[in-house]
Amino acid sequence: MLRMNSDTRDFWEERCQMALLLAKRHAASLKEKETLVIQVHDKSSIQDMIRYFSSSLFSVQLEENECVSTLTVVRESDS
Repeated sequence: MLRMNSDTRDFWEERCQMALLLAKRHAASLKEKETLVIQVHDKSSIQDMIRYFSSSLFSVQLEENECVSTLTVVRESDS
């Protein structure tokens, strides 16, 4: 049985490319079915992250409110 772990990262202070770079770095260490929760307020950063994670081995879910966007990234099966 796989255990789902969650790691939350706050990129509130980061902008565009730095936020994406940090998200990629943290996601690279995820194992199958592990979750990374990313909080960002910069809309272009979120769009870059969605584009990147949607085209790789991850599933993504976005929740938005007035102040912050929360992106949940789950590492899917490698096969």
